[in-house]
Amino acid sequence: MRWFIAVLLIVSIGGPAAANTVKRADFKMLTTQHLYNLCAARKTDPLRDKAIYFCFGFFTGAAHYHRGLGAGRGHIVCPPANRQLSRIEAVRAFVAWARVNRKYMTEKPIDGLVRALVAKWPCPAK
Repeated sequence: MRWFIAVLLIVSIGGPAAANTVKRADFKMLTTQHLYNLCAARKTDPLRDKAIYFCFGFFTGAAHYHRGLGAGRGHIVCPPANRQLSRIEAVRAFVAWARVNRKYMTEKPIDGLVRALVAKWPCPAK
């Protein structure tokens, strides 16, 4: 139940005007725009639940990959005090970034995600 409530909180990221209507094509995840459409689904969207779960699944996979990279080469995203980010924090950061960085919407979804998280939590220069 806690998971479901946490997923529902994702909708609090922004008001309905900021969210897009989810289309079935968004689930193909070809662009950052598709990822944004899924992660910013409106409460009233009939595909909202599937979109939010898909969004969280994508972020989970990206987080596992990032941890794997960090095991030997260093991280590319550095949250404060080396704490692990929650998925909802990462999704909120991505959605906020995507709203103001529309020029990247045609890039691959993982590229948009990384751009957003690096912008929010950059690693210190070595």
